[in-house]
Amino acid sequence: MKKLFILAIICIISCILNTRVYAEAEIKPDFSKLKNKDINIYRILLRGVATSTNSFSEEKNEFENELYISQLVRDVNKAGNIIIQTNIDSEKSFINGDEVNPSSLGSMYFTEMDKFGNVISSVVESGQKNSAHEFQLSFPDKKMKIGYIWTRKVVIEKVGKKYPVECKYKITGFEKISGKNCVKIESVSSYKGDPRHSMETKGIIYFNLKRSIIEKSVVSSFIKSEATVQIGGIESKNKYSVFLTVTTEHIE
Repeated sequence: MKKLFILAIICIISCILNTRVYAEAEIKPDFSKLKNKDINIYRILLRGVATSTNSFSEEKNEFENELYISQLVRDVNKAGNIIIQTNIDSEKSFINGDEVNPSSLGSMYFTEMDKFGNVISSVVESGQKNSAHEFQLSFPDKKMKIGYIWTRKVVIEKVGKKYPVECKYKITGFEKISGKNCVKIESVSSYKGDPRHSMETKGIIYFNLKRSIIEKSVVSSFIKSEATVQIGGIESKNKYSVFLTVTTEHIE
């Protein structure tokens, strides 16, 4: 019993010391650690509920998308910028339990970013601008520790309108994901510039410093929008809301 007690004390002391080491550790992610021809495969599961109402009816739909994507590092140039090719290799989509034709299967994207994760350019295979990078994780050019907070602002362009969104990140600790040491980052994003439209997003990101990749992330979003339209000469206030959770996991 005495030996077990001593062993327990040693384990507790070890945990305290490790926590202190992690808390004092300097963190500086660097995407230029990625190597040419590296390939990472991810599973993305998106689940949500969309609700639309007007003066005459209400409609609610549950949806689910499962995608497998591959990301190929095409080049890491002398400036440290990284060019990544993203392919959507597999996709299954369901609405209210019924399978529907996938909308993104076979798509290909090319993204160039600097070593901090800031996107320089992003286009689809056809050469058109790609807006999927709007919430790309990027880091400040400085060493960080647990508790460090930083913000960035992005502008989302939808249907000819621009919506400024503020994203806030906080390093909250370290955690192992699938046996890999990761920095745990909490994120919060919001848009409330127009009373007719709002968006709030909260997430947790597990970033593998050694490999400079995201091992896992879970992000939940709530989006609301409303507009007044004429239906058969009668004014109707249309409301639309979406709640969704996106889980991304690095599988190989």
